[in-house]
Amino acid sequence: SSDSPAGRRYVFLFCNDKLVGFDQEMAPSFSNFVTITGNFNTQYGNPLKVIALHNVVGAGEKNTLAIYWRKISDIMGVRYILQPNSEQLTTTYQVSNNCWQAPR
Repeated sequence: SSDSPAGRRYVFLFCNDKLVGFDQEMAPSFSNFVTITGNFNTQYGNPLKVIALHNVVGAGEKNTLAIYWRKISDIMGVRYILQPNSEQLTTTYQVSNNCWQAPR
C-alpha cells in the first residue's frame, strides 16, 4: 500500500559533493515491476542493459532483475530483488560521474 514505509524510502547518491543518483523504493510486487518497466520502455525505448543475477546469500537465494535505459547521459532503471523473506522494488536515476560506472 502507499502507506507502507517502503513506498517512501529514498536514497541520494553523491560523488565529490555532487548529487549523481537517486533511488526510490516502491511497493514491491511483480505487477508494479511490469508497470514501471512498461512505462520506461514507452518513455525511453529499448533498454540499454538487462542484468539478471542469482546469488546464494546467508538467508538462502537472492534473485535480482535490473533493467536500465539511457537518455543522453542520464541512466534510468528499475530493479527487483527477491530474497527468501523479502522483496524489494527500486527505481533509480543516475548521471555519469567519476566515482563509479553508471548504471550501477
